[in-house]
Amino acid sequence: MGQLGDIPVLRAAITGAGAVLVCLGTHNERLKKNVELMQKSVPSIIEAMRAAKVTRLVLLLRAVS
Repeated sequence: MGQLGDIPVLRAAITGAGAVLVCLGTHNERLKKNVELMQKSVPSIIEAMRAAKVTRLVLLLRAVS
């Protein structure tokens, strides 16, 4: 199992993909936890995408009411 901050592993996983689908969230209903998770993870995912020359990102967010 990899870590979201491991750029070489992320790059290997997405090389050859047409797009990356990101569906991250926490079990906690608090929005702050989800925002922190995205702030930590998405930059690494984008860096790996650039390295792998993948240009499409689909980001699925769960609305918390």
